[in-house]
Amino acid sequence: MMTLSPCRLLAAALLLVTTVAIADDAGREVDAQRWLERMVEAVRSETYEGVFVYRYRGKLESMRILHRVHDGAEQERLYALSGSPREVIRKGAKVTCVLPEVRSVVVDRRRSRNPLADVVPMDVETLKQSYRFSVLGDGRVAGRDAVRIAIEPADEYRYGYRLWVDRESRLLLRADLVGSDGEAVEQLMFTDIQIRDSLPTEAFDQTVGGDGFTWYHHDEEARPASGESVWAITQLPPGFSLGAREWRGGGDAPAAEHHLYTDGLATVSVYVEPSNGTNGFAGTSSMGAVSAFGRVVEGHQTVVVGEVPVQTVRMIGRGIERRGAQ
Repeated sequence: MMTLSPCRLLAAALLLVTTVAIADDAGREVDAQRWLERMVEAVRSETYEGVFVYRYRGKLESMRILHRVHDGAEQERLYALSGSPREVIRKGAKVTCVLPEVRSVVVDRRRSRNPLADVVPMDVETLKQSYRFSVLGDGRVAGRDAVRIAIEPADEYRYGYRLWVDRESRLLLRADLVGSDGEAVEQLMFTDIQIRDSLPTEAFDQTVGGDGFTWYHHDEEARPASGESVWAITQLPPGFSLGAREWRGGGDAPAAEHHLYTDGLATVSVYVEPSNGTNGFAGTSSMGAVSAFGRVVEGHQTVVVGEVPVQTVRMIGRGIERRGAQ
């Protein structure tokens, strides 16, 4: 139901803009919030290319990434160096995924920036209710000096993070998603990264497959939901609150209602749509760091999914009720 993507862990790491104290080389404490904000800006605005490894569910994949900003829009090309030659190309909000194994090309649309940036302010005091912050010291990744930062959850309802941020370029070099045992559930780490003055336009062209492939277009915009939802989420883990609510689909297909909940760092999506009458998704499922919980409520399939521990999606899913239902 959900395919893990290396970009998702990277995107999660980019949400880690908060206030902690970092000691610089001279021993002075600097404002870490500004320092990490520069990291976010670097990842979005710098021209760079590199190779990283992505570890999840006991698997290890090698990927190459190219990134630039052209005419005010981010462009990114990501393709697999191991396994089947998969490729993802992003130009602004348009994302094209080439999947040779199933001879398919999927064209999707996503907001050019993280949607949480529009609806959820990075409230440091709120984050402090759910996480503890510490500096682990210096590190080295891909031959580059880095600052290591730990973000530890205050309870069992969210994961922790360890970040390695390049001192010179401010780019993210490594990100670990950490479970309750302190071990990395997922890991992204650059083995080589180069900052460029420019990259040619053709470097962002599709190179994998296409001829004879089936194309799927899912690039319609989601519509913000208005009014009060008929669905109530009666229980949430501490610190989580509603960040956004929208409709997807419609026309010939029933619209699905989407709720996005966040604690300022972790995010959980709740989907509710009319059941098609067949056996739907029920119970829990885990794929690496991604957990999901499903059940049918009042003739509707409900699914809760996010990069959180399974007890988080189970709690939220069991608390979905139709307003006014007896």
